[in-house]
Amino acid sequence: MRQLALTLLALIAGFAGGYASQLLHRQTPLSTLQATRFELVNRSGQVIGMWGSDPDDRTVLAFAQRPAQNNVFDQSQQRAAIGLYADGSPFLKLASKEGQSRIRLDLNEFDKPILMMNDSHGVRVALGVEQSDTPSMNDDDWILSFNPNRLRLGMISEPAGPHRYVHGFLKMNKDKVQFPR
Repeated sequence: MRQLALTLLALIAGFAGGYASQLLHRQTPLSTLQATRFELVNRSGQVIGMWGSDPDDRTVLAFAQRPAQNNVFDQSQQRAAIGLYADGSPFLKLASKEGQSRIRLDLNEFDKPILMMNDSHGVRVALGVEQSDTPSMNDDDWILSFNPNRLRLGMISEPAGPHRYVHGFLKMNKDKVQFPR
């Protein structure tokens, strides 16, 4: 009987100690987690992506094509990036293995889109609003262009009294030019 009482007492004391330990060391989930950047690493511990602010004050989620040789904040190391420029306007960039921009989607300061597709010689196809020499909210000329200066089509808006009107246009250059290599 005495042995049963000691066993029962030990069992109750163990349960009480475990319960008290749980109450004292209970971890509540964090409501806010703050950091200046987060890094994604591969199994070898090499940085392959990041989320944070880069040296140009862009807030960016970027991925390197392979472990970044210097750091993934270097835009030439980024294969894909999405984020905000320092002025708050959004961007999306896809780059070649060499780090050269191939596709870029931006919103200008008036929230109008511009999509550019590049090769190693620069912009080949552009689609979006075409800004005037003095960009403003009234820029409503929409263009699809193929470069080097081969074809442009789109619509141009013009004020006429209290209204704005649009008309389409097509400009084609039939002259043969050597393809840049």
